[in-house]
Formats: sequence, C-alpha cells, structure tokens
Amino acid sequence: SAASAKSLDAYVIDDPEERYIDMFWMDAAERRGDIYLYGKVASPTEPNTFVSCCAVVKGVMRNLFVLPRVDENGEYVDMALVHQEMKSILQPSCIPKVVGASWAGKVVERQYAFDDPAVPRQKTQYLKVVYDAKYPSPSEEVCHAGGQYVHKILNGKAPIL
Repeated sequence: SAASAKSLDAYVIDDPEERYIDMFWMDAAERRGDIYLYGKVASPTEPNTFVSCCAVVKGVMRNLFVLPRVDENGEYVDMALVHQEMKSILQPSCIPKVVGASWAGKVVERQYAFDDPAVPRQKTQYLKVVYDAKYPSPSEEVCHAGGQYVHKILNGKAPIL
C-alpha cells in the first residue's frame, strides 16, 4: 500500500549512485526461487534502536553449466546438439511448457577447479543455461550421467542461496 511504502522510505538510504537499505542480516531462506533475508535495520526515528526486517529478493535465476560429450574424433560435439538435448531434459520435467516459463542458453568458456576428475581443468566451452529458480534442477542422475550429447550438468544441485 502507499502508506507502507511511505513508511519504508524512511529506512532507505539515498546515495548519488544508488538507493539501499542498510541491513544487518541474520538469516536467509529460499522458497519457490525467492530469497528471504531476515535481519535488523536502524530505526530512522529512535537512535540506537533496531527493528526487525525481511527483504525479499525476487527473480533469482538458476545457472547450469553443461559440458558436452567428446565424439569419436576427440572433439566436443556441436553445441546446437547439446542445446537441443537440454531442451528435452528441461521441458517439461523441470520447466513447464506454459507461457512465461522459458530458459536461455549461450556458449561460455570456463575453467573448472573442483574435485571431479571427469571434468577438464583447462578452459573449456560449456553451454550456460539460465532459467527461473522457482523451477527445479534436472535430476541428480541426469546431472551426473548426462545424455547422448551432454556429458555432465554442473551446478545442478547447488542451492539458490
């Protein structure tokens, strides 16, 4: 409402470059792709007094990195084939086929630095897949085993927080 928005404005700090609320966050939770930050903010009217606050971060996106399979010539398969396979993996099992539910993919170069020996350490091209975090990740089995053109899906089980 207009009244609650007006009272919230008292907590907003206006800098020349940005507007923000100076909040000491104490806890965070994720629900249906939104992040809830719980904490305290300084009272604008009472010095040395803090009040409880909850800030909601909406529009969080899930990011997956898809490693393509290597073909019989030792080359990575074409990213168009990886993209096509990801479409069949994501829709409809993760992302419903409804208006407004979509995903995007683009080729990126990344260097992997974790403990899976099946993933190359040198700079490698991945298909970066982005979609609304309110939708689930592919199954752990699919992320680990891949498919015909997909070798692995990285970041599949990473929490949104």
